Amino acid sequence: MFYSHHICSMEGGVVVTNDSMLYEYMLSIRAHGWTRNLTPGSAIYEKNEDPFYEKYNFIMPGYNLRPLEIEAAIGIEQIDKIESIIANRRSNADYFLSEIKKTLSFRTQNEVGESSWFGFPMILERTDLSRDKIVTYLENRGIETRPIVAGNFVRNKAVEYLNYRVYGELINADFIHYNGFFVGNHSYDNREKIKKMFALIEKYK
Repeated sequence: MFYSHHICSMEGGVVVTNDSMLYEYMLSIRAHGWTRNLTPGSAIYEKNEDPFYEKYNFIMPGYNLRPLEIEAAIGIEQIDKIESIIANRRSNADYFLSEIKKTLSFRTQNEVGESSWFGFPMILERTDLSRDKIVTYLENRGIETRPIVAGNFVRNKAVEYLNYRVYGELINADFIHYNGFFVGNHSYDNREKIKKMFALIEKYK
C-alpha cells in the first residue's frame, strides 16, 4: 500500500488467506516472532498458562510490520474505492496497449488472466537505440521511469548473501535488465500522459 501501488495507506500492506496455520505464522512474524497475539489452541504453538511469560516469548525470527493507526484508517477508506481504482488502471492499460502496438521500437508483457496493472513495462526491441538514452530523454521531459523490478536479480550485489545457483545463460533476464523499464500507471485517468509519452518517443525516433 504505497503511492504507486494499487491503494495507498502511506506504507504497509495486506495479506489475505483462508489457511489458519499460515495466518498464525504471519500473525507471529509480523511482530518480532512473538506468541503474544496467538489465540489459545493455536495450531503452531501451545501457549504457556502464565500470561506474563507470553508477553515476550519468541518462537521464530520475525519483523516489526504492524501498521500505525493512521495508516490503517487511510487504508480502510481506500479499500472502499478499490473497484473504481482497478477499473481506472485497467482502462489506462487498454489505452497503453493500443498505443504501444503502433510502435515497432517497444513491446510489453503479455497479460495472463486479468491484471490491475501496477505499471507499464516497456522493452526496447531496436538494437540501434539505447535504453539508457531513452530513459534519460523521458526523465528530462517529466516522464518518470524505473527498472523492471530488478532486471536480472543475480546482477544485484545482494545475491552475495544468498545460497543460489545459476543454470545456463540468463538470456531473457539479461535482455530485460539492459533493455527494459517501467513507466507508471495510476488510479485516475492517465491516458493524456500516456499519449504524451508516446508522442515524445515518436519524436525521439
